[in-house]
Amino acid sequence: MTKRLMLAAAALALAGSAGCEALSALSDAIDPPPPKLKIGKRAVAVLPFTGFRVLRKHPDIERELGEAIITELKAVYPETAFIAAEDVAEWKKKTPNWQGIPAPSIGKDLGAGLMVEVNVVEFHTRPRADSVFVQAVLVAEVLASDVERQAIIWRLGRVRITWPADTTHTIYDTTEDAAKAKAIARFAERFTMTFARRFEK
Repeated sequence: MTKRLMLAAAALALAGSAGCEALSALSDAIDPPPPKLKIGKRAVAVLPFTGFRVLRKHPDIERELGEAIITELKAVYPETAFIAAEDVAEWKKKTPNWQGIPAPSIGKDLGAGLMVEVNVVEFHTRPRADSVFVQAVLVAEVLASDVERQAIIWRLGRVRITWPADTTHTIYDTTEDAAKAKAIARFAERFTMTFARRFEK
């Protein structure tokens, strides 16, 4: 290929790339972000659940995670009613087959119009580098269901929290319980920030 043909081919490729980028930008401008959903006067139930392996080692994690999320959500939605984490835990005890019940049905049982389901797919604490250094990892998937419509209206992919995230320069003098509590608090904060971008009061 001559030098002139090579330059022409490069120019066409560059023009095509620019055109694709322009079309992509135009598409982004045309497609607005999805409208925010309104909580309104609906009561909100937060239902965290984990596998039995996690519960054996951390039997209170579901209640603790529920309480942390509700605390964060109340700060953003002060006029919204939330089903207490203790009530959710009590309902679970009375409903041994609750894991097979669809989320909207659970919401109805708990008296909630919006059901927020937090599926903990991974949680562990482990010593790192020192006998008093503990790192906690929490991974969960979240979805919200409109109980009246019997439909999932919002789904959030995996949220991963590692605390402490940077273990390079600092040794944290902490316990397993303290690391667990910090990871749960960080998860609740991050989840609430994402939730607030999707739901209006």
